[in-house]
Amino acid sequence: MSVRILIALGSNHEQEKNVAFAMERLHSFFPSISFSRMLWTEPIGIASDRFVNALALADTDKEQEEVERILKQVEKECGRTREEKMRNIIRLDLDLLQWGTVRLREQDWERDYIRLLLQEMQWAF
Repeated sequence: MSVRILIALGSNHEQEKNVAFAMERLHSFFPSISFSRMLWTEPIGIASDRFVNALALADTDKEQEEVERILKQVEKECGRTREEKMRNIIRLDLDLLQWGTVRLREQDWERDYIRLLLQEMQWAF
């Protein structure tokens, strides 16, 4: 059975390159995926360069655990490490925001850029 998922993408290091990399890799796992535009945002809660953020919407028959594993795999392929994260370098951050009708990471839904990009794309859940 297919489920609709929403993924947040973000990067504060080689931002456009890394988000574009993520989009390409995610498309290989989720052929029906569609993406919002890339949006520059100020960092929230860390001292760093600005972020580029985007959202992705896809339908999948994969299990939630497999989707989470894929997201972590793509982050690692992009070069994300714990050491860099401790220095506030986020090459790539991929977060599953919604699984079917279940909202995940509730605090992220309050972020202005999430609301703006969802509204622009007119995605319905």
